[in-house]
Amino acid sequence: MSKEYKAGDTLTVKIERIVPRGRGLGFAEGLTVFVALAAPGDTVQVRLTEVRGNTGFAEIEAVIEPGDERV
Repeated sequence: MSKEYKAGDTLTVKIERIVPRGRGLGFAEGLTVFVALAAPGDTVQVRLTEVRGNTGFAEIEAVIEPGDERV
């Protein structure tokens, strides 16, 4: 069973790649997360700003481990 997520929740995700509109794409348990201002390879702590079904939108709270492409 998937976890129920809501706006305001924090979680840690690894950014797999950048998608159109410049958002980073990461995954949490049962949730696809789009993260503003992320770089590929980043491991980030994020706060969800919006959740729609199995898709979440988030902002970075902390960069735990920067990816090689972060400048």
